[in-house]
Amino acid sequence: QDEKQDWSAIPVADLDRYYSSLSFFDAEGMRFHLPAYLVADLECRLQTADVLFHLVYMADGAASRFDTLSPAQCEAVREFLLLRLSDPHRESEHPMIEAALRDYWTAHAGS
Repeated sequence: QDEKQDWSAIPVADLDRYYSSLSFFDAEGMRFHLPAYLVADLECRLQTADVLFHLVYMADGAASRFDTLSPAQCEAVREFLLLRLSDPHRESEHPMIEAALRDYWTAHAGS
């Protein structure tokens, strides 16, 4: 019953209910679901899912989840992270965001 054709058809409640899926997606699963999580996060509609953590935690091979993202998709993630970096309410997360931008997202965006 999982949505497989249109990420925008996934209800935000399902994204929140299955928030742990972010830890287990392979590269194709992440590429499909990431836009839904990013949009829901930008709209402040997520209650439990923490997409930001999954975009900045790159240890233990976690970056491989982003192997199938195109340069344009990486650029979209980079812009998302820059927006979060400008949020003073997320100051405690700024070092992790800065490291992820420096060590991964900037190099993969637009290449």
